[in-house]
Amino acid sequence: MSVATYEGIVEQGQIKLKTGSPLPDKIKVYIVVPDPEATSQGTAGKAYQYLEHRPDKKSQELFIRGRGVRASTIWHDRFISRFSPNQIAADRDLPLEAVYEALEYCQENWESICREKDLERQRLEQMGFFQKPDFAKQ
Repeated sequence: MSVATYEGIVEQGQIKLKTGSPLPDKIKVYIVVPDPEATSQGTAGKAYQYLEHRPDKKSQELFIRGRGVRASTIWHDRFISRFSPNQIAADRDLPLEAVYEALEYCQENWESICREKDLERQRLEQMGFFQKPDFAKQ
């Protein structure tokens, strides 16, 4: 038996292949899923010192260990709010290395982070979260 390896992600209960090449219908597949609680690793299997998965969150994005701050929040502080890594570390009481690790993680996993945020936004839109209240009717 020959074996081929494909990388994918689960979205709304379906596996989406990153390669874009569809597999033939009715082909037998075996799925290997890394345990996010076993190690704090990114999609490339990289171990992180300051980042971890949060089992209490549905997110696959990593958080600063023990702080509950998403890695993408650090990215936002750096590139949207234009804070320096030193400012972020001081403002959030984090080791500077944790800031750099979060920024590196975001750079390496940007597509999956954005995809997850898009799905969350869609879910919130469906719930009516972004609708402006009509105060005239009240």
